[in-house]
Amino acid sequence: MSKDIKDLKPLFLKSVTWFKRYYPLLMFIAIAGMYGYLVLQINSLSHLEPTDQVVSERIKEVRKPNIDPQTALKLKALEDNSQEVQALFKAARENPFQE
Repeated sequence: MSKDIKDLKPLFLKSVTWFKRYYPLLMFIAIAGMYGYLVLQINSLSHLEPTDQVVSERIKEVRKPNIDPQTALKLKALEDNSQEVQALFKAARENPFQE
């Protein structure tokens, strides 16, 4: 049994020297492989589209905005009475995303 261990020592030293020699190349290959895998995963996930079932479930969850009719009448009356409010409503209709 001791003879087997003595035979493994030179083999181990030879493999360690080989690894030391090719360590930068092996690390480059490993890092390039990880980056390549990440790029492929990001690419596949960015083109993933939801199924029709998921879309229909999400649509069911969305609530439509509801305005009380009395509140709508009050807003309409305010719009008719004030020039500043008319200008605000007009600007909001023309560009609703303007701050």
